[in-house]
Amino acid sequence: MHHILLRIGDFTLYTYSVLLALAVLAGLSVSVWAGKRASLRPEHVADAVVLALLAGTVGARAEYVLLNSEYFREQPAAVWQVWQGGLAFHGGLGFALLAVLAYAHFRRMPFWTLADALALGMALSVAVGWMACLFGGYAYGQMGTGLLYFNWHDIFGVTANRFAVQPLGAILNLVLFLELLLLALRKPPLPSGVTCIAFLFFSGLVHFGLGFWRGDDTLWFGSWRIDQWLALGQVALAVALAAYRAITLKSRPRAGL
Repeated sequence: MHHILLRIGDFTLYTYSVLLALAVLAGLSVSVWAGKRASLRPEHVADAVVLALLAGTVGARAEYVLLNSEYFREQPAAVWQVWQGGLAFHGGLGFALLAVLAYAHFRRMPFWTLADALALGMALSVAVGWMACLFGGYAYGQMGTGLLYFNWHDIFGVTANRFAVQPLGAILNLVLFLELLLLALRKPPLPSGVTCIAFLFFSGLVHFGLGFWRGDDTLWFGSWRIDQWLALGQVALAVALAAYRAITLKSRPRAGL
């Protein structure tokens, strides 16, 4: 398997695009399954996933374009060429969360229950998405030698010995998905919101750590990349949501009182 999976005439099928589609299907399937276990209607969960996907794509592309504004000023038509890659995680996550919150309010669905189902699917999608980045050459690692360095190309087609950021990201997010799955299957069930908040917290830590070995260009603030600062913001958001959720659960009246 390589960067271009299939080419027929003017039609080119990129490995990145295929893996990204698989990530969406895997996340959708898992989210619908998790929603059914929580007594949510499958069509409503599927609608929420599609809405989150659309909003997330807009947010992810917007962040990527902003972080690479010099290139897109010279190539403005490339802004809309999403099929060739170029999606940033935190912009997509933020827009997706807002979309799910709005949808839950519109449908009068329990937000935390819906968020748990979608977080479980997103964890798997992110794992597959890192493999898409591997074959597309995105989020490539720093050049060097040693353990976890391997010969691979970047987005520009330059092959060099690079740190295995993408495979490591895929493995760590797959482990996170399995851990969240165990939480979802726990008996008795945990309060709603735990799966979503756990995903936000640990996903943020993973992306923050991986940033130390990434070699792709981005903005820097001090000694850290912009995506690392955003990952820390994600962790802080998870902590704030955990505190808020604990307070709201504690303030609920007990049965019979």
